[in-house]
Amino acid sequence: MLITPLYEVFPVPAGAAERRLHCCGLKALLNDSLTIRLGLRGGPATWRRFAHRASVELPDPCAFDGAWARLAIRIRRHPRWGGLGPGDDELWQRTIPAPILLHARAGRAPAGQLAVQWCVPEPPPPLDYRAEPSNGEIVAGEETTGLRLILPPVPAAMTRETGEIAEVSRSRRRHQQRLLTVGGLLREDSRVPYLRLSGRWLGALGFQEGNAIDVRTAPGRITLDVLPPVEEEPAPGQ
Repeated sequence: MLITPLYEVFPVPAGAAERRLHCCGLKALLNDSLTIRLGLRGGPATWRRFAHRASVELPDPCAFDGAWARLAIRIRRHPRWGGLGPGDDELWQRTIPAPILLHARAGRAPAGQLAVQWCVPEPPPPLDYRAEPSNGEIVAGEETTGLRLILPPVPAAMTRETGEIAEVSRSRRRHQQRLLTVGGLLREDSRVPYLRLSGRWLGALGFQEGNAIDVRTAPGRITLDVLPPVEEEPAPGQ
């Protein structure tokens, strides 16, 4: 996709305060109209479990390349997902590039509407991400194309004990945290909470059909432990 020429490009203000105000306007328009999504190269959207959100932010101080303001896309983990697995924080820091450079400029489209054009430059080494599309524009009264950031595959994780590189298996990561929804069942003319657990991941964790389960509860917490099998006592006379 090529950036179409603008009928008029708005000039960059001279004063520092006016420049920052100009960048704030670009940031607000992009955050209101540009949808940013994450994807994972060569696999499913692994980062969905981090409940990410991406937004356009201002660097400090504001800088320009000609009429293009140098903004940034920052990807953050949702605050309600603070308790992840032991290797997840390191995995996030090693893989999610922050910030991602975003150029933007304002002007008028050939038909005279207000327009904001944006582009994501090629990442400098060693960063490895891709923007689809790499550029676009927001024109008043027209449909806007979103931005999808394709991240590199999940990297190997370095163990703190030995410093050696070890591949983190996807099955292990999947078992660290799951998001369930509490439903409801009708019992004697009233509804009671209902929670369903099922899937191959239970078997991989040692929960097999017929196991006895020790259930322990606390406010806002349920702990499940597989009990060891009970040896049957021999019948009298055997």
